[in-house]
Amino acid sequence: MEPTPATGRERAHAETFGIEPWVFSRDVPETIQTLAPALRQFEEERGSDDEILEQFTSVYRPEKIKADLAEVHRREKAFEASDDRDARMNLLYATVLELIVQDASHEWFPDCTIWRATKFDDYCRGTDLFMDIPGPGGEPLTLAVDVTCSRARTSKKLRDTMQEFRSGRFHTVEYFVSDTDDARARGRVSMPRVVLGASYHAITRAARVYGQWRRHAAVGSGYTKAEALERLRYSDIGGQLYEQLIHQVQAAYECIKELLDSTQDKNGTRADFLRMRGQYLFSVQRSLEERYRAWEKSRNTYIEHHKDIAPELAVPSNSVLDVIMHEA
Repeated sequence: MEPTPATGRERAHAETFGIEPWVFSRDVPETIQTLAPALRQFEEERGSDDEILEQFTSVYRPEKIKADLAEVHRREKAFEASDDRDARMNLLYATVLELIVQDASHEWFPDCTIWRATKFDDYCRGTDLFMDIPGPGGEPLTLAVDVTCSRARTSKKLRDTMQEFRSGRFHTVEYFVSDTDDARARGRVSMPRVVLGASYHAITRAARVYGQWRRHAAVGSGYTKAEALERLRYSDIGGQLYEQLIHQVQAAYECIKELLDSTQDKNGTRADFLRMRGQYLFSVQRSLEERYRAWEKSRNTYIEHHKDIAPELAVPSNSVLDVIMHEA
């Protein structure tokens, strides 16, 4: 995602939150506009410079951290000074999708954890979120997630991620820190990276369902808290996210497998390295497929008993999703 114009904790408020004025543009539907307070809070929850320094002084020299933070601020200022309307609208919709994925993920991925990356890894390493998926023994298998809403940018990001896999590599981030386990290694960590995306229209439909859940029984919505929760849990959003993740992880596994098959020394270091990468991806795929089947079964049962609201759960396929499913 492109950098937000806020420059440090002291500027993350309504007056300077870079996309907030664009939330209320005439081109932005009311469904998105109602999420402005949630978007502001989402931005304010990101770590301050002091928090980043405290978290990573045991990993990097203070000079490196300060230089990286300076790069973050430089990019934010440049973006804030820009008059690129398309970039700002892409940022707005991508941030909405990122908010929905991070905040509501427990409804689609109940035993997984999703949390935000640091601004440096967002701006400089193409990683918006991290996702922990339970492995065969319960150990976390982590994915780096790049969130997007532009067809052209999605295509480019997919080419970049697939090129990493075709060369046998995982993606490297600089400022990883676990959201659930302080004992895990932090700092420079390699992991598979995937792209999650949707069109403006699909994000708006998703935002409507998410907004109803966030407000629970909103005035005039006619929904109880339980009904709003069910509409979010069984919306097509969940299925589309699963399909994007599984499709890309499977494609990545095939890339690694092809490299391993073509490696002459099957007992060499490179072969061992590729086997570990392949096993990691295979475990992620199996774990996601298992959870997807459980979600689909539960959703089908729900729809069978609530056929009248099935159309409300539909989130249309979209050009960005098509790019992910056909180009990965």
